[in-house]
Amino acid sequence: MSLKIRKIPFFLCLIFLCSNRFAYLMPETLGVSILNFENITVGLAALFILYYIFSYRHVKVKYEYGWLAVIGIVLALTSSLQGAALYSGQSFLDGLSCQKYMLVGIVMYFPLTKLIKLGKISIEDIEKVLAICAVLQIILYFIQYILGPTHMFLSCYYTTPGYDSRVTRIRLYGYTYSIVATLMFCMNRIVKAEAKKWDYVYATITLIFAVVINQGRQYIVSVVVIILSAFIFAKVKSYKKIVILILVVVIATNIFSMDFSQNLLNELSTTTVTSSNTTAVRLRAQTFYLNVLRDHPILGGGYADVSVYSAAIASGYTQKYYIADNGIIAFFFRYGYLGLIFIIPLIISLIFGGIKGRRNKDVIAFMQLSTMIVGVINDATWFDGFGLMYVFIYLIYMETTAHYKTTESVNISC
Repeated sequence: MSLKIRKIPFFLCLIFLCSNRFAYLMPETLGVSILNFENITVGLAALFILYYIFSYRHVKVKYEYGWLAVIGIVLALTSSLQGAALYSGQSFLDGLSCQKYMLVGIVMYFPLTKLIKLGKISIEDIEKVLAICAVLQIILYFIQYILGPTHMFLSCYYTTPGYDSRVTRIRLYGYTYSIVATLMFCMNRIVKAEAKKWDYVYATITLIFAVVINQGRQYIVSVVVIILSAFIFAKVKSYKKIVILILVVVIATNIFSMDFSQNLLNELSTTTVTSSNTTAVRLRAQTFYLNVLRDHPILGGGYADVSVYSAAIASGYTQKYYIADNGIIAFFFRYGYLGLIFIIPLIISLIFGGIKGRRNKDVIAFMQLSTMIVGVINDATWFDGFGLMYVFIYLIYMETTAHYKTTESVNISC
């Protein structure tokens, strides 16, 4: 029996695995700084884009969301220009270079959509690729959690009880885009009554992963919201049973980490903000961002290359004002209110897509919209770096799935 490897899914799997350093098994760089995994991922994605766009350049397909991708590219350009204007020592190319991860994530929309519409791959192939990446990361993180901080084999950020009172044994950080995306696809199949045992098992394990391994309040809430929104928007009558199941899983997993449960309740119930509290830092950051927006409403503060010291100071980075922690305010800080030309059409597309898909209990669009709403104040990872590519994957799903099809013509073709 011969093992046949399909080159397009394999190529995609390699790109996604590189994007989180093979589930953080690999270090950030391979010997020299230029060989970091961000550059490797961008290079592989660029090869994928160029090869498949030019391989099928004579075949025209229409892109329903191509205009949204173009707007995203325009925002990257305007934020780079604004960054060069505001931050001494930073050039236009510095800002653009920092956004290369985001740019290739956006542009990947075009070859992926074309390949699916030409029948070279399917949206299910992309789902399988994401599932491989997700399962690998979950397994490795559980092993690392068991081994604890004294036997670290993953090259990921982590905190221990001595550093963060909310942590029990160890808290592992890292991008979990593929884990969340796979959960959405699993929940979509569950509410459509197309699920296999794998889908139920994965949803349960992801919830346990959120509570035990990630331990982030925002992440736990996001995972719960994805599960609940799937049942609610699909009008599944038994969703109350699912609520009970979620509560049982959360309580059961917290029996093994009672300190975490108490600390989580304390964090959620506290009304006092101290200087050491992350909430206080976020409030200061958001106040700072809003002040910058008041002075530069159209283009905002632009993209700050924090490797340029003056830009790091001027953007608040040295005071621990991080874009990823400050939601929609951080988005407007970086792109100005000009960013509304991207946000509003994206939300409208998800709403209308969700309404169309809901007729067939397909709720991918509503699940993505729900997670964006939940993180509107303090989560900006969906537009930062490679995260935006996953947003476009959901748009590709909507564009290439039969019951999402529109009857209107589109004006971008390639």
